[in-house]
Formats: sequence, C-alpha cells, structure tokens
Amino acid sequence: MKHLFVTLLLIASLVAAGCSAPAGTAVPGAVSQAPESEFILNESIHSGDDFYAYVNDAWIAEHPIPPDKQYYAVFTGMRDGVDDDLHALLLNASAAPTQDGDRNTTLIGQFYRSGMDAGTIDQEGLGGLSDLLSAIDAIDSRVGLANATIVLLEEGFGPVYHYWAEVNPENSSEMVPALYQGGLGLPDRDYYFRNDTESLEVQEAYREHIARVLVLAGEPVEEAAADT
Repeated sequence: MKHLFVTLLLIASLVAAGCSAPAGTAVPGAVSQAPESEFILNESIHSGDDFYAYVNDAWIAEHPIPPDKQYYAVFTGMRDGVDDDLHALLLNASAAPTQDGDRNTTLIGQFYRSGMDAGTIDQEGLGGLSDLLSAIDAIDSRVGLANATIVLLEEGFGPVYHYWAEVNPENSSEMVPALYQGGLGLPDRDYYFRNDTESLEVQEAYREHIARVLVLAGEPVEEAAADT
C-alpha cells in the first residue's frame, strides 16, 4: 500500500510539473541549474514547446562555432583534445635522440618529420601520385572504374564508397566488412541547387576550390576552369 501511495504521488507531481503552463506559454525566469547535474536549463522556454532549446540553449551560447569548423559539439571538443595530445606525442618523438634505442619512438619521429618536410614534399610534387592519377585517367568502362576503385581503396582513399572493418553487431567477437556510399564535397545536395545569394557565393567558392585542386593535379588553368 505504501509503495502504491508513493507511486501515485510521483505521478501526480509529474503531471503537475507538465501542466504548470499551457503549450506556447513561456515559463517565468531565465536559466537555472538543473538539480544534481551540470546542465543549465532555459526556463524561459516551456519544455513541451521546444525541448531542444530548453536543454541546450545555454550550452550553445557558451560554445559558438569556431571559424575553422562547420559545427561544434561535445565530441568535437573531445576530438580536439585527443588531437592536441597526439600532436604533443609526435613532437616529443621527433625531438627524441635516435640513439635512445626505442625503435617505435624513432619511427614515429621519422614519420612526423617526413610529413612536416614541406620543402621535400613540394620538390617531389605529384610524383608519388602519378600511378594513381594514371589509373584514374585510364578509366573508360565499368570494369575500369571497378579496378581503379579497388586500387584507390587499397591506398586508403574512399572513391564511390568507403570500406572498413567493424565489429559485427550480431556477434561482438568478430569483425566484418562495412561500407557506405561516397559523399558529396558540400554538406548535402541542397547546397548545389539553392539559388539564394549566400548559396550562390558558396557554389562559386567551391568551383574555384575544385579548379585549384585540378591545377595542382597538373591540369592547365583553362581546362581546370572548364571542368568545374
């Protein structure tokens, strides 16, 4: 009987909280600390009208999107922290004396230094990609496209589709192949078809970007411009 009474009391409390203001009515007050949590709720918005804003407004206000990112979320900050830690490890490995005898540290340091050697990279140009570019230029059929796709996948690229190994959702003790179709350069298809001023500016900037990439890949400027 006691448990039943407590349950009914809890239900009544929840109903009263949900009906504290009619739909579309702002609840007085600005923001408040949610009990026993780090979340700040925007109580000027009724949770039943816009639960997303009710919960996230304060966090969004405190975390504006940085100019170098398309979006910013909790996992973005976590990823940035991991990247900073990895960068520090690479810097330490690249500065470590090779005579220390730690082969892994030596290899990591050499790998980082080679990637940061812009002078040598610029001097070599597209030499390291010449075979892949030739394979792409040679595509003249579906079979040729399939063969070139296989070669590019083996080199870590994701043309047409992306392919990787992941845990089998039906058996966590084994890995299975997974794939999904290749994406677009812009976030979604609407970016290519909208004709408002801002979208047209984005489309033009994207065409300029593609033309520059083609020029860097060896195309003449005029041909690159025509291909975009």
